[in-house]
This record gives sequence, structure tokens and C-alpha cells, in this order.
Amino acid sequence: RGVMGGTTVATFVLAGALLLLVLCLWLNERKKETGVLFAVGTSKAGVVAQYLTELVFIAIPAMVASFFLARAVAQGVGSSVLSSVNASAEQGFAPGQQAGADMESSTAVQTLDALNVQVSPDLLLGVGAMSLAVLVLCALLASVPMLRRPPRALLVDIS
Repeated sequence: RGVMGGTTVATFVLAGALLLLVLCLWLNERKKETGVLFAVGTSKAGVVAQYLTELVFIAIPAMVASFFLARAVAQGVGSSVLSSVNASAEQGFAPGQQAGADMESSTAVQTLDALNVQVSPDLLLGVGAMSLAVLVLCALLASVPMLRRPPRALLVDIS
């Protein structure tokens, strides 16, 4: 559980960093739009809420699609990895070679015959909730530089 937990945390941190970079570029392209929204009186919270709404409407269908894709692909990947590991274990012994008669030797040459991989819907809820939390955090962090500037600076800035 320790390795899996560490891998999960590392995955979310790297995904968050990548998402933050993409959102910074995305919001930088929308400077003029943000400046116009501020100029007509839209609050900063309203602009952030608009960005978050857009991102959630993109993220939810993507999460559902990825769940069904994972269900379709997981068993095939698991079976492929299992056959690769079994083939590698069998290559370690020459045909007809005995590993020994003790308990450790006999368990060293045992392999799995089948692997059942399942992706359950409750995983979708847990991963989806964590993903949405990372999305909201990244969107808020990416919007801070834009929110600090006055509308005129956003409209005049050409770069």
C-alpha cells in the first residue's frame, strides 16, 4: 500500500503541475476577454466561476470516458503483463532443469495462470473527486496573476 499510495500522490502532483502550466497558457490567451469582463463590471469571483464552470464541463465527460476506456483496456494490459512476466520466469530455467526439492525452490518457479483486473465505479467517484480538487486548485492558482491586474492593463497588453 505504501508504494501504491506514493505512486498515486506523485501522479497527482505531476498531473497538477502539467495542468497548471496548461491553464496558465490558456488564461494568458484569454487576457483580452478577461479585461472586457472586468471592464463591464463582472466581479473577479464571477470570472473565476466562469473559468471553473468551463473546466468542469470539460473534465466530467473526460473522466467518464476515461473510466470506460480503462475498463476496456485494463484486462488486456493485465493479461499482457502477466504473460510477459511468466515468459521471463520460464526463461530463467532450461527445459527439464530442476529447481530443487526444497520449499523455496518449488515456490520460486510457480507462475500465475490468470489475472482478473477490475475497474469498479466507486473508483471513478474517488479519483473523480480528487481530480476535480486538483483542477479547482490549479485553476485558482493559474488565475491569480490575471486577477491582480486592472482591466486596462489586460486590454492594453499585447504580448
